[in-house]
Amino acid sequence: MIPNLYADHMAAKAPLANTSQVVSAIYDRMPDYEKARIELGLSRHEFDEFLEDVTDDSSAVSYGPLPRHMDGMAGRRHSGTVYPLHNVRIPADTYGWTVKLKDGTKVYIPSICGNLSMSRGTTPSKPFHNVSFKGYFPPTEVTFAPPPTPSAPETPEAPQSAPEAAPEASAPTHHDNWGFAALLFPITASFAGGGGSLPHCSLGSNIYGACSGR
Repeated sequence: MIPNLYADHMAAKAPLANTSQVVSAIYDRMPDYEKARIELGLSRHEFDEFLEDVTDDSSAVSYGPLPRHMDGMAGRRHSGTVYPLHNVRIPADTYGWTVKLKDGTKVYIPSICGNLSMSRGTTPSKPFHNVSFKGYFPPTEVTFAPPPTPSAPETPEAPQSAPEAAPEASAPTHHDNWGFAALLFPITASFAGGGGSLPHCSLGSNIYGACSGR
């Protein structure tokens, strides 16, 4: 698992914008930074020199991209536990402050987290010794990535029902035509015969809806 020092940052308020905020972050959690300097192997004299340089913003302090490899970096869990990471490799283009001490030791404070970090200024001929399994191990990769923002679950679209087809009008059959003609035939015959069986219109029409006269 890659340690995420964006979450386990030592500074109570991060990222840090200037050396004044660095000094404030250290004094806000001085017991944590004291624990970190012990875990990283910084002496009391080295830590005091570092803190004095940062406070005075001296020429020993510079800001810019930090080296990718460091001898050690401290993190702080949400529970308040401070822990060290040794032989660390950080992401490229991580910016922060570098304080060069008189003995050649370099102390680093990444702006994104305020984690106390350091290197002795010499490149070891061999990787650092891991006493946990008595062998050598590669640099510990760390990240400063914020956790991803959970995306809102997509609401499934309701299935669209197909529009109901209008009932098709059935074409009249041969027998239907004959039935319609049969109804008209008596009326037609009556008119042809001069009114014959049709009642006078003053009396109403017959069963076919027809009458004679006005």
